[in-house]
Amino acid sequence: MHARKGWIILGVLALAVPLAMRWFSTGVAADASHGRLLAKSAIVDWQSPETDASRKTLAQENARFEVFNVGSGPVKVLSVSSGCGCAKPTITPALIPPGSSAVVDVVADPLEMGGKTVPITLETDSPETPSVQLMLNIHGRKRPPFVSGARGDFFYRSGYAADEVHELVVEVIEPTDGKHSLPRLSCDLPFLAFGDAKTTHYLYGPERDMSLYIYQVPVRIVGTTPSNAFRGAIKVDDPYIAERTLSVPVIGESNPLVKVVPTLLALEVDAKGNRASSARFLVRANRTKLPVIVSCEGDAEGYLHIKKLPVGDEAIAVPYEVSWNPEAPVEEGTYRINARVGERETDGATVTVRVRRRREGP
Repeated sequence: MHARKGWIILGVLALAVPLAMRWFSTGVAADASHGRLLAKSAIVDWQSPETDASRKTLAQENARFEVFNVGSGPVKVLSVSSGCGCAKPTITPALIPPGSSAVVDVVADPLEMGGKTVPITLETDSPETPSVQLMLNIHGRKRPPFVSGARGDFFYRSGYAADEVHELVVEVIEPTDGKHSLPRLSCDLPFLAFGDAKTTHYLYGPERDMSLYIYQVPVRIVGTTPSNAFRGAIKVDDPYIAERTLSVPVIGESNPLVKVVPTLLALEVDAKGNRASSARFLVRANRTKLPVIVSCEGDAEGYLHIKKLPVGDEAIAVPYEVSWNPEAPVEEGTYRINARVGERETDGATVTVRVRRRREGP
């Protein structure tokens, strides 16, 4: 009996082991049959075509990438997309057998001058290469050297500080082995000044005989800025193209030298002359490190009491407390407190304090 059971167990094992080996071998073979997509060159340079006398673009060839399936299974390209609407890619064929290749054609919009880098992305069904990244460099019709760009954020919001620094970025494409320097800069706003530029450069173009020089120029406020809104521009002269100037706009909001919040306070006393609680206001000095003098104006000097409250070193505004002078009789009316850097009205602000008796109900 025991011998019979043993033969049965051996028979089951004899059948199960080959089946298990077949299952595992099939799984390994399936994993090994994945395709793998690689680009012949992941970066392609494309030169914008010339135009004829009527400014019509001459015949142009598309930018082209070639990708190879170096795996042992087919690869299907699920989608091909561009990081910019200026470049429209397509792929042929979408199903790439092992050992075969496909072509990615890109129809690009020509540039007049300068350059642009556009990412091209292939999404595939391959777990080995689910996403393939390509890079298209579009070069403009106008051949360098020239100033390819000038940019910067020069919007001065109300409350800007005297030590606020903005950055102008100027890009110039010029010969790698030639002399290079920052183009001539100018500004029609006399309170803006240019600092020393920081320079970096990279090889540029298909022949790599040009370099892209990037100048980072700090722009600081000097002297006295207007308290009213202003508008101007920073000009960058192109040393390689006559009468070509790039412009970066400069816009500033109204920014009084001294600002107070709020500008209207109220102090009340009851019918018996008991004084109400004090009121507070904040004083902020913009664009200057000179001290702000807070004082009463006219009749307020004898009636109102001003106290500067403690504040941390990093505070941007100083709090003040105003109350009725305990030694003076209560007088209803409107009083003013001045916050000034100097004697000029334009260099300060006014807080209006209204004093009134609280009316008792019937």
